[in-house]
Amino acid sequence: MDGIAFGDLAKLATKRGWTPEFLAERFKGKIEDPSEFFHRVMLGKCAEVVIPYRSVLAFYFQELRFCQVESGKSRHCACGCGQPVLDRKKWASPGCKKRSQRAKATDMEKGSKKALIFLH
Repeated sequence: MDGIAFGDLAKLATKRGWTPEFLAERFKGKIEDPSEFFHRVMLGKCAEVVIPYRSVLAFYFQELRFCQVESGKSRHCACGCGQPVLDRKKWASPGCKKRSQRAKATDMEKGSKKALIFLH
C-alpha cells in the first residue's frame, strides 16, 4: 500500500465515532487548517486521495492497531516474535521474514538427515 487514503481515515473515524471537529481540535497546530482538511476527509468525495500528513498517518495506524486489538482481530508475526502485523502482511519486519526463512532451511536439513538415517 502506497499510503492511507481519505476514505480509509473516514471509515475508521466513523467506526470510532469521531467528528471533523474532534479531529481538527486534536491536530490543531500540527497540520495546516485542520478543520477544513478533516471536513474534506469526512465528505467522502475524494476517497482515493492519499493523506500527506505524517502526524495524521501515525495517529491512524495507532488507532487502527487499538481497534484491531479491541475487536480481537489483530494478527501476529509468523516468525513468533508476537508483534502485530497489518493489512495482508505475514511478517512484522524484514528481519522476521529472514528469521523464518532460516528456520525453515535448517528444518529441511534436519528432515533430510533423518530421512537418510531411516533408509539405512
